[in-house]
Amino acid sequence: LLDLFNGNNVKHICLDKKKGFDLNVFMQFYKKVVEFSPDILVSFDNASNLYASIASILQKVPWVASVHGLEGAFHPSRAWLNKIIFKVAKKVVAPSNAVKEKLIKENIVSGDKVQIIYNGVEVKESTPVHAKERKDIIVGCVANFYSEIKGHRYFLEALAQLSGEYKGELIGDGILKPRMEELAQELKVNDRVRFRGRLGTEEVHRSIAGMDVIVIPSLSESFCLVAVEAMALGVPVVASNVGGLKEIIDNGVSGILTSPEKPAEICESVINVSSDPALKEGIIKAARKRVKEMFSIDAFARGYEALFHTILNK
Repeated sequence: LLDLFNGNNVKHICLDKKKGFDLNVFMQFYKKVVEFSPDILVSFDNASNLYASIASILQKVPWVASVHGLEGAFHPSRAWLNKIIFKVAKKVVAPSNAVKEKLIKENIVSGDKVQIIYNGVEVKESTPVHAKERKDIIVGCVANFYSEIKGHRYFLEALAQLSGEYKGELIGDGILKPRMEELAQELKVNDRVRFRGRLGTEEVHRSIAGMDVIVIPSLSESFCLVAVEAMALGVPVVASNVGGLKEIIDNGVSGILTSPEKPAEICESVINVSSDPALKEGIIKAARKRVKEMFSIDAFARGYEALFHTILNK
């Protein structure tokens, strides 16, 4: 968003915060709101939604809230609060129809107040050239290991159904990682799967670019930035037909959608896309085009720019 207004005399400040409500950070934030007298406030998570709502009321500044997940904002401990504070917001931004529909279904906010703005990624003009001296086919999965929702077990079960030339690579860390390592041994795929742990952003992107296929076996996703990043990097995506993934991928055109919790479907889709050069190249081309049009940084910024103009010019 700052890049959008680059050179337009925009003031900004970044404050570190702890998880949850932090009174000290709120006071720092509120003092800056008073000092800057901003034209609009924008918040991106549960705590900052609360901070901005209070500042909006006290300083009479229009506020744009956001909900970026399908879990945290809907937990009973937060849902009741969001129902109250979102009444103050001019708009509530959601990254997909899946989030918008849940906000409406849970009666947290009215549909006319929800604005969908897809998250965006950088799309480079050229994609990395994959080294093809190796005979192995690298199938990747990038997700944290903090919840069964990410579906790692279905990735491993699908890998177990694939032949030995298929190698798995999992990037991410979390409390469930040891259990998934045990499962890899139980499924007898531990000799052809690497658990690489947490990596920096640039290393994650380099790793994705070196994969032949990336699998996203999630049971729920509000959006899924990894899918968009892989598409932008020229890597075919096989993903569960859930949540925001259904909006990101045009099934059979810019990627392949499978039923959740169905490793056999994942296996079949990975074989299809990795063994058919024409299908793979067609998916890569269509995926990059889709990202440029719908999920680029520019598209993301244009969405917020249009929203700001609508609110400030009323």
